[in-house]
Amino acid sequence: MTDTSTLRRLVWLFPDRESTRMGAKWGAAFWDAYEGVAKELGLSWDRVAPEAVTVDALDPVAAKFYIDGERVTPEDTLFISSIYSLPYQSADVFTQFTLYAVLEQGGFYLPHPPSLAAVCNDKMATILMLKDSPVPPIPTVRIGSGRDLVFDEYEAVTENLTYPAIAKPSGWATSRGINIARDSHDVRGLLSLAQGGDTVLVFQPFLGHGTTDYRLHLVDGEVAAVLVRQPGPGAP
Repeated sequence: MTDTSTLRRLVWLFPDRESTRMGAKWGAAFWDAYEGVAKELGLSWDRVAPEAVTVDALDPVAAKFYIDGERVTPEDTLFISSIYSLPYQSADVFTQFTLYAVLEQGGFYLPHPPSLAAVCNDKMATILMLKDSPVPPIPTVRIGSGRDLVFDEYEAVTENLTYPAIAKPSGWATSRGINIARDSHDVRGLLSLAQGGDTVLVFQPFLGHGTTDYRLHLVDGEVAAVLVRQPGPGAP
């Protein structure tokens, strides 16, 4: 950091619900990289559960924020706020969203503010946000799998769905829960399985084997990096 910067710590908010093995997997995936960048910038690094953050707003104009009893301020602390909503984390989703809102109202800069976190976590919300993009969005239907699934009222949105279709959770992450529906009977079966976890699914036309995936990463509207993912020989 520059000599004039007051930033001192980088803190990733993440539910404390991981097994030992999953903790190591998350670390290798991205936590270790963030820790390395923090070290390069001369910042401390920590990962804390949402409940580690407490707030004293007896005087709302001068609210005080703490992490495990240590005072932190918008000037010295940057929170990484990215919603994770895998099945075993579902109990923590509301806590994450509300804490993000509290921190935002308290003056902290959040890379993923509550409104953006919600849009980016739900695939349908993301598609609707990008509906005016010059890149055509993938046609998508979104179906809840709650207690009234047995009435098949979801068929109103699958009537024009083309097959085979890709079925996947509207939230989640790490490419988990992805399946192929080859007809309406598969749709019913996948929704019935999703009902066990009250999981919302989206269905999209299958784009075919060997589809190349381009991902553009933007900062302040400018492309900072491009990621190209192309299946290798024999991969679906």
